[in-house]
Amino acid sequence: MTDVSRGSILLVDDDDLVLRNLSMALGDAGFNVTTADNGRFAVELCEGEVFDVVVCDMRMPGMSGIETLRTIVITGYAEDPQSPANLSTTASSCTVSREISKVCGWCRRMRVLPRN
Repeated sequence: MTDVSRGSILLVDDDDLVLRNLSMALGDAGFNVTTADNGRFAVELCEGEVFDVVVCDMRMPGMSGIETLRTIVITGYAEDPQSPANLSTTASSCTVSREISKVCGWCRRMRVLPRN
């Protein structure tokens, strides 16, 4: 592993095992990883830190992934000019994908990634 971080990633998921495994894999790949086990905590983290990428589960109890992204965007935490304006999703539902694209109108490009 190198001494220089490849970027900062915020992982948001209510599944502790998913957070732990993704965090370890991305950390080993040289990324600075921060985790949140719910949407509200993710929003709080965005108040004090700028992340290059937010990877967010869509189906979580309490604040859903869509609500989390909406809050981050509306409060301006995603308006850093250095932030990438892309959104990728593996959402299998067209309704979820459509809702994400409405919430994140600031995205210049959206793509749906295939589920493997």
